[in-house]
Amino acid sequence: LENRLEANTEANLDVLLEEFYAQVDHWDPEKKIEDTLIEAGKEMLANFVDKHEGRTLPILAKEQSFELVVGGGLIRGYIDRVDFDGKTIHICDWKTGKNEGTAKGAPTNLQLGIYALAMSKLYPGYPIYAELYYLRSERQKGHLFSQEDLDAVEIKLTSIVDLIINTQDFGTTANPRVCYYCDHGNSGACGTGVFRIRKRQR
Repeated sequence: LENRLEANTEANLDVLLEEFYAQVDHWDPEKKIEDTLIEAGKEMLANFVDKHEGRTLPILAKEQSFELVVGGGLIRGYIDRVDFDGKTIHICDWKTGKNEGTAKGAPTNLQLGIYALAMSKLYPGYPIYAELYYLRSERQKGHLFSQEDLDAVEIKLTSIVDLIINTQDFGTTANPRVCYYCDHGNSGACGTGVFRIRKRQR
């Protein structure tokens, strides 16, 4: 809904809240989402409207897809929002959870680094600024990525890709939530992942 609102910051909050509740009913027909989380979503939406009402946002793309070839690997992903003010490419990634990273950590945040590197390939020659937008607190923490920063991201990604390709034995992650997004668990290749995914879906 934040993405939809950005195209029209004059949008009526009551209408947006009606759509919010309709989406909750659609995605959670069995009412498993806790009321506290639904209220948190409502508050985040209201705060976003209050902060940006009447503004014209220079949106270039929403849910911007990208493919990034690094070493022997292909990284695919989506960026929540990309803006362009005529001078700088501005990347925004929504965060709805309670945990926040530090502002000092933004320059070395790998997610932001990947997004910045991908957009530097798609829009060469423009400065790239990438930020994490924490909707609960309305805090925005970002970094203007220099060419040196982008080179460092690419070197780090290459080493990670090489490690993955050359590793023969992968241990099971201690974080069961990761399994829900893992291709090995969803394909049935990892028995532990299959078990954890089925358990979460019950």
